[in-house]
Amino acid sequence: MLPIIGWKIYRADGAVFSSSTHDISEVPDGIQVVIFYHEQPYRDIAYGEDSYIVEGRVFTGVWMDENKYYELVQTAFADEVLP
Repeated sequence: MLPIIGWKIYRADGAVFSSSTHDISEVPDGIQVVIFYHEQPYRDIAYGEDSYIVEGRVFTGVWMDENKYYELVQTAFADEVLP
């Protein structure tokens, strides 16, 4: 497994947190998408889960409107900006 060099988290309310601007302790539950960045140009995108583990912390997802969820996932997939 490649080492993680950064992450970006998308919440159901549209808020985005990244490892370059936030400490993991600042991120509340209710996340929908996590992008894990590895050595460029590689990234993993996790979505559609009930829970996520980022830097050893467990986050729970929340239910949201299906159309808004897919819009959020598409936004995350299109995000090319590194954290």
